[in-house]
Amino acid sequence: MGVALGLVCAPPVMAMAMLLANSAQTPAAGAQDAACSDASAEGLRSWMGRRQPESPLINLSDVFVSAGRDAGVDPRLLVAIAAQESALGTAGGGVEAHNAFGMGPGRRFPDWEAGVREAARLLAASYLSDGRTTIAAIGAKWAPIGVPNDPSGLNTSWVASVESLYRELGGNPSAPVASDAQECGRRLPSGSVPLPMAVAPQVVGTPNAPGSTHDPNAWPDNWQSDNAVDFAMRTGTPLRAVCAGTIGPNVGSLGAADSSRFGGLRFTLICDGGPRWYYAHLSYLATVVRPGARIAAGVAVGLSGSANGVPHLHIAVDRGDPMTAFGLAAGGAG
Repeated sequence: MGVALGLVCAPPVMAMAMLLANSAQTPAAGAQDAACSDASAEGLRSWMGRRQPESPLINLSDVFVSAGRDAGVDPRLLVAIAAQESALGTAGGGVEAHNAFGMGPGRRFPDWEAGVREAARLLAASYLSDGRTTIAAIGAKWAPIGVPNDPSGLNTSWVASVESLYRELGGNPSAPVASDAQECGRRLPSGSVPLPMAVAPQVVGTPNAPGSTHDPNAWPDNWQSDNAVDFAMRTGTPLRAVCAGTIGPNVGSLGAADSSRFGGLRFTLICDGGPRWYYAHLSYLATVVRPGARIAAGVAVGLSGSANGVPHLHIAVDRGDPMTAFGLAAGGAG
């Protein structure tokens, strides 16, 4: 039920912003246990390359993934800690010791891979197993405040900094950081693209359906309106990026009342080397959603809203069948 018209930015809604930041995801019914695509080697490599192009860890993104999953730790947490402790292996006393994580005192490793794997093992064995499953709880032991080896008080900002980095990587810092606890939109068994939400998909509008608001033979006759799926969900449901990419130029209001067919906020996500995905009828846009911004897959992009009196998300793609992409029944894309 969307159309690419107008550009009127809407002010953030504080209550919904807090809901977006703090909401724990509910697993999608019938979905397989798969990590978000932003936790993939490709996603981590892309993030590290943008943040610290000289990092020796960039080409070890697959090691972060395998070490994290072997230990049951979200690989994004390992990357966030390495970014905080050593600027991804480029700064501090651990560089020569291949210790990007501040493990100590004086711990040395033969290479970067050994350091990554030990950090994952240590988090699993000495933190998660003791019930320290959130970044705040981990930080109290990993970087305790007021200890003699932190005379400048850098540990006071450790938790906030790692939470910020983890959120930038697409994780939910308020939820446990075990690899199976971060559900940011699951991929259905036959889908090539993860769902943009964690709730079970309830399709109320299919692509290119004659006689509907997705009718390819009726105004406005564009892929944003026609080649789309409408997912029913309560207003305020957290939404995620289905791919890594760049936010398109038109972000904000469709210029119509929420009760109309074109109500709510919208944006386009241009996937790296892939299609464009159009989100519409949102009630809130995350601060990362701005024209030209780079965004990782799985990152929180906003909250669902309502249009035409129906609470739902309208999501369209410029090529192929979005229903097939999500692993649902084919919807008749052209």
